[in-house]
Parts: sequence; C-alpha cells; structure tokens
Amino acid sequence: MNRKAKTLLVLALVVVVGMAFRVSWNALRDIAKAIGADDTAATLYPFVVDGLMALALVAGRSCCWRRHCRSGRSTSAPTSSPRSSTTDPPSTRTCRNRLRSM
Repeated sequence: MNRKAKTLLVLALVVVVGMAFRVSWNALRDIAKAIGADDTAATLYPFVVDGLMALALVAGRSCCWRRHCRSGRSTSAPTSSPRSSTTDPPSTRTCRNRLRSM
C-alpha cells in the first residue's frame, strides 16, 4: 500500500472514530443527566468511560506488541499451528492466547 492510500485510510479512520465518540458522548451525557448528575459531571462522564476503554485497548495492544517485538516476530506473524497450546513457549503464543491465559 502506498503512502497516499495509508494517509487516506488513517484520515477515514479518524473521521469514523470522531463520529463514534460524538454519538457515545451524547448518549452517556444524557444517561448521566437522567440519573441526576449536574452539568459538569454529566459533561465529564463520557470522557471517563470512553477514556478507560481507550486506555484498556492501548494497554492490551502494547503488552502484546512488546512481547512480539522481543521475540523478533511481527504482530501478524502466523503461529506454527492454527491452535497453539498453552505448553508452547511464550514466544510462539499469539496475543489472543496470552490474553486468554491471564
């Protein structure tokens, strides 16, 4: 994929994420107001919920990325078998298997 296509893909992703955040923010703000939160708390509540989800996503991704980086494999590298067992050494397990075993 060339640089122009990657840039366009990233811009499209940013637009979609922005729209999703806006919808989520409106819904969570309305819920906070419905349960009696004041205006400031209702405005900040969506940032807390969406921020925690984003933080969990980045933390999970970063955990797997570091492990693959140390083992010299890319995050999309296939394993030796479609289903690696938990007896495999950590360097051959996928992120999915590692997170499942936690």
